[in-house]
Amino acid sequence: MSIFLIAVMLDRPAITMRNVALAALAILVVAPESLFDPSFEMSFAAVIALVAFYEWLTNRKRQYLPDVSPAWRGVRWSGALVFGAGLTTLIAGTAVAPFAVYHFHRMTHFGLVANMIAAPLVSLLIMPMALLSLIAMPFGLEAWPLQVMGYGIELMVGAAQWVASWPGAVSILPRISGTALALIVLGGLWLCLWQTRMRALGLVIAAAGLALAPAGQRPDVLIEREGATAALRGSQGDLIFPPATAATYSIENWLLADGDDRDAGTLPENSAFRCDPLGCIGRVKGKTVALVREVGALEEDCRVADIVVAPFTVGKHCRAARVIVDRRMLKEQGAHALYIEGLSIRTETVAKARGNRPWANPAESK
Repeated sequence: MSIFLIAVMLDRPAITMRNVALAALAILVVAPESLFDPSFEMSFAAVIALVAFYEWLTNRKRQYLPDVSPAWRGVRWSGALVFGAGLTTLIAGTAVAPFAVYHFHRMTHFGLVANMIAAPLVSLLIMPMALLSLIAMPFGLEAWPLQVMGYGIELMVGAAQWVASWPGAVSILPRISGTALALIVLGGLWLCLWQTRMRALGLVIAAAGLALAPAGQRPDVLIEREGATAALRGSQGDLIFPPATAATYSIENWLLADGDDRDAGTLPENSAFRCDPLGCIGRVKGKTVALVREVGALEEDCRVADIVVAPFTVGKHCRAARVIVDRRMLKEQGAHALYIEGLSIRTETVAKARGNRPWANPAESK
């Protein structure tokens, strides 16, 4: 908004792609890490798409309609207003959808309806009352316009909650790769920034990203960073947790990244794990996984398990297991994902995926 207002004061076009680029550059100079912030990505994706569309619309040849009655002009103006609001919502929603799926694994389907309800509330009630409260503030009379503004906000939030409660309002989608997102973003930018017919190539690039979007191989074993919880891939492809697993942040994100819409707080009690007070044993793709909770179970579990997970340091007391993920490994490498590929077991960790970064503990980036 600062960039746009400066453009207005200098008698320059305000809503242009150049000004959007200047605003993005100003933010990145001050906070370069914002490039990976969902808020930055989604905000600028929506603005770039809208500016590109309306610039294209402005450059088209206009068809001038004959004069009509004032009543008909009012009807036509109202229709154009509704159509414009709907089209704006559709364009912005399409632009932010890849980022919503990548970061939050969710896609909404009735955003157009919610925005069609919210837009009049914002334009005709909330923002006018906000402006009126600023005007009234020096006179100490801002209380009642702020109260009316609050009612408008409550109505807007209520409308959003109502639409979100509709069946099928939200789909949970599995994670997409960074490569797929990069291609979709590159295709979108090409489509928005190019001014000739070559802009159609952006659709091809974005389509290539969409083709890569479906999830590939999914991990067979997931281990959270404290080693207290693990999940196995069931025969039906869903994640299986030990009985009485609490709904932690890790569990919720594992389910979301897997495209699983189950509530982490109401997971079924029937489980492929066999548990006792000392730990749990489970099997996945012919491999035995032991989730050890007490040191007393370590000797027995190490004899039978291919993969041993423990929230304490195992040391040299577990030589038979092929893969050991203990407290020392988790502290150095973070959460683990294991892929069982025939006779081999491949390990991916947070530290390996993150790489060597100045802010990371050197031990965590080996």
